[in-house]
Amino acid sequence: MRSLRQYILIAAILVTFGASPFAQDGPPAPDDRAQIESRVAQVVEAVANKDVDRVVSVLADSVVITAEGRTIRGRANARQLLNLMSTRLVDVTFSMATEILRLDDSSAFHAGDFTYRISFPGGASYGQSGRFIADWHKIADNDWRIAQLVAVPKKPDESTK
Repeated sequence: MRSLRQYILIAAILVTFGASPFAQDGPPAPDDRAQIESRVAQVVEAVANKDVDRVVSVLADSVVITAEGRTIRGRANARQLLNLMSTRLVDVTFSMATEILRLDDSSAFHAGDFTYRISFPGGASYGQSGRFIADWHKIADNDWRIAQLVAVPKKPDESTK
């Protein structure tokens, strides 16, 4: 049987190394879910309008995006790719449908379906649909940012020209 002194020593060690036995992860703030859903709507609208700044504002500085067999690391690299795409595409349609959104006080797991279609000068277009998984983190100003995003295509769109 442990003495009170042993319990105090164990608690002191845990607190010292950042694993307080008294700390509790509280439930997310009621507006956290609404804020993430709003950020998703912002991304969908911004992609359709080719508004790179608004899309990038949702990304964490060290974001990792994996899609189309490529991995993009960092907000600056994501901005560079999006700028290039926005100047070369005629039209973009994009949608995201949330299936799962689980939150705690500082992170969120988000999964669902995506669909997009892009049109190039001259009339050629390409479409894709699939599943996405996003890892959201709450940053210091209580804003939510995507830290990691993985998009996995279901199959190429048969109507691709």
